[in-house]
Amino acid sequence: MRTLCPRVYLVLRTKSLPASAADVFKATWDGLVNLYPKLEQGGLLYVDDYGSFLGCRLAVNRYRRQHNISTPMVPVVEWVYCDSGRIRCQKVEAIWWRKE
Repeated sequence: MRTLCPRVYLVLRTKSLPASAADVFKATWDGLVNLYPKLEQGGLLYVDDYGSFLGCRLAVNRYRRQHNISTPMVPVVEWVYCDSGRIRCQKVEAIWWRKE
């Protein structure tokens, strides 16, 4: 996990070879619980692995629900090769939202 100036944005990363979905959930959850409250109003939260790991999505969705965060999430889309590399398609890799 890496944090930058809390006035600007907060970056959550969990790609350090997670052992299980539970590990990704815990890492994301811990980051949100410990760092999101320090993010100033108007700051951006960027969650890098939202589209890649179920545990990450579950942690973000649960945190937002429990804290009544209704600010829309903005998807970060990347192009990937699907169907054994024959077709290019879009995939949501990350999300961000501005803290209100």
